[in-house]
Amino acid sequence: MANWIQFMGLGARFIMLILLCLSVWSVGIMIDRRKVFAKELGSVKASDGMKFIHAKNWAALKGWAEGNPCFVSGAALSALNAESNQPEAIDRAV
Repeated sequence: MANWIQFMGLGARFIMLILLCLSVWSVGIMIDRRKVFAKELGSVKASDGMKFIHAKNWAALKGWAEGNPCFVSGAALSALNAESNQPEAIDRAV
């Protein structure tokens, strides 16, 4: 019986080691993604695009998106060029 308990203790330690490694890996991925998105966004201010969205000025939003090559403006262009204004069509386009 004691051998079984010791064996399970080793198994639990192994699982904890795996979980620790996966946690460190996931934090590394989060840091990397933050750097990539900060680099991709660059000096583009998404708040400028939000102003056009709140004002429902779609022509100005399209002009802003075409003039700022980043992932935010790409999503805005995809949404503006969707086949209809239904949420499903916009979701498929983006």
